[in-house]
Amino acid sequence: MKILNFLLFRISYFLFSRNWLQILNNNINNKKYLKRINSHKFNNDNSLDYLEYRTRKKLNIGWYLFGIKHYGENVRTFGILKVGEYGFSQSRHMFPVKRRWRVIRVNNKNHLTLKLLNTNKKLEIKEFWLIKIPFKNAIQRIKKRIYIINPNYIKKSKSFSYYWRIYNRILNNLIKNNTISYKTWIKEVEIPLINEIINQKNKFKKNKTFFKDQDYANAEIIENNVWVYPKSDMGYRHKYAEFFYKDVIKKFPEANLIYCDDDYLNSDGSRLNPNFKPAWNRELFMSNENLINSFIISSELWNWTICQIKKNNDEINKFNLILEATNKLEKENKLDSIIHIPLILFHIRKEENNLKDFNAYNSNIDYLYKFLNREKKYFGVINKIYFDKEYGVKRLTWSYPKGKKLSIIIPTKDKYNLISSCLNSIIKYDPLCSIEILIVDNNSKDKESIEFIHEFRKINSQLNVRILDYKYCFNYAKINNYAAKYVEGDAILFLNNDTEFTHKGWGKELMSNALRPGVGFVGVKLIYNDSTIQHAGVILGIGGVAGHSHKFVNSKNPGYFKRIQSCQEYCALTAACMAIKIENWKKLKGFDDKKFKVNYNDVDVCLRARELKLRNIYLPNVVLYHHESKTRGRPEYAELRRWHNEKRDLLSRWDKLIKNDPYYNPNLSLVYEDFSIGILDKKRIKPRSIFDNIKSN
Repeated sequence: MKILNFLLFRISYFLFSRNWLQILNNNINNKKYLKRINSHKFNNDNSLDYLEYRTRKKLNIGWYLFGIKHYGENVRTFGILKVGEYGFSQSRHMFPVKRRWRVIRVNNKNHLTLKLLNTNKKLEIKEFWLIKIPFKNAIQRIKKRIYIINPNYIKKSKSFSYYWRIYNRILNNLIKNNTISYKTWIKEVEIPLINEIINQKNKFKKNKTFFKDQDYANAEIIENNVWVYPKSDMGYRHKYAEFFYKDVIKKFPEANLIYCDDDYLNSDGSRLNPNFKPAWNRELFMSNENLINSFIISSELWNWTICQIKKNNDEINKFNLILEATNKLEKENKLDSIIHIPLILFHIRKEENNLKDFNAYNSNIDYLYKFLNREKKYFGVINKIYFDKEYGVKRLTWSYPKGKKLSIIIPTKDKYNLISSCLNSIIKYDPLCSIEILIVDNNSKDKESIEFIHEFRKINSQLNVRILDYKYCFNYAKINNYAAKYVEGDAILFLNNDTEFTHKGWGKELMSNALRPGVGFVGVKLIYNDSTIQHAGVILGIGGVAGHSHKFVNSKNPGYFKRIQSCQEYCALTAACMAIKIENWKKLKGFDDKKFKVNYNDVDVCLRARELKLRNIYLPNVVLYHHESKTRGRPEYAELRRWHNEKRDLLSRWDKLIKNDPYYNPNLSLVYEDFSIGILDKKRIKPRSIFDNIKSN
């Protein structure tokens, strides 16, 4: 049966793919500029920004299923389908690798045109489909798609026209609203919100919240029940910032420190480079100070903090003040009183000297070092802090007690080239710490692979290499849970067999961070063979579930406001290379190997760690190759059904957090992973803390 289905698939594809013509120079109706497609492989060798195609014959009235599959690195490609010159545009994202389907409606007999936008890189179209389908099948597909995006849209009593409108609105809005310019954001998001605040002026006149400006150099004790505006020579506050702050203070009476997003001003007054920030992120702040450029602070916290700094005979400045204030709140279990407003309420003057000072964060290294030595009970034992001039960020290295061991778990099955590269890189690049290796063989059949891992154990006996046999069906979560029972180390490193280390000291970095107080999982920068990023932290909500920060960006790039190169907290990390302290692993009771056998087990366990108030940390200076194929695509058939089930279970368990990742600004895209601006729901633009969506224990 499978062979018959495959043959029918190929035959039907052979017929469908030849029903298209390529349009050249935008001449849709001129036969001279219509190129016949005689092959199922087309390459955009000219690197055009768009490609255009037209059906060879006019389509009859009815419902059709359009499909396309293409390869390449055009990760933002979307298509616009149109019947005739004046027909209704029917759009959707058409990312590479996986087949992308779209139900279309033809009201008048005419040619169907397809315009693929954002195709400025080489693109290879593998498949074109255009299948006439009955109305009943069309409505089933439309409802299924709507349910995947948002089940709340499904209403029993609604007519078909309702579902058709919702279907088109969802697919069109994903395109129109998920990559917008900063100028558009100001017009469509900021100005309406500001107008709303201005209309509430009378309400705020009754609000007895008082603000007082303070200069760091002349800091003094302030009377209670007042909010302090620390002065900044970098720029100035938005003229309506005070109204937003008053609104937040009213809604969050427990607030102690409130900060906002910011942008830059050109000499002509035009605004550019918006810095849309995460909620409070301690590790990011210590590495990259521009997390907070402007803020207000309660007078009680201000008074305590300046007294603390003066007591230590240190300088009072922005970095020192925030470091001490947030540490006090953390000790008192009041981190949820640090509120972030995801709106631009501060403007930085774009002057050459100012920018130079803004990027040179090495001035506060001495204070940070003394602070961390004083607070080692809460932060861990600091080893060294140095300033990375190339990226303008601080690098912090940590110490741990002697005699500690890192246990590395590597599940594997066959694929000699992968497991040999992985294990040999462990030997080639000294981890600079004591390690043991547990290779978990999951029913390997390849003799070369089996012989290699046994030979590797003999040659490297000093490393305590053990081979565990897992003779059951593949279940990634269960394999690692099984192996974790046999570890003898103080921290576990879960490692894929398709990874490869690139430099020495990786083990020391991973273990020293994993053993720090309050740290959950520790992840790394994973790169493809072409040195572009595969993983630099997990962002919840991307694509409806989760995506990888800065995927496909060059690994040497600083990223969005240096975030590729900054140590920071994320809600989740990938288990392709992820370490954790053994005591914390036991508290979590391992991966959930019943609901998340293959997919999302790493996201789920990281979120459970966060639920225990453990920080999941990304280390930018530990870099591995991840030989996962860029064009691998999603699973099919039974694997695809399992993927859908595991996706559904993750959304069911972590829905609120997935909809609003505190470490990702709600003004940024939920489609693309490059930190571009994109708004789906303006209701998401509201003040938040890092614990807004966390379950209480």
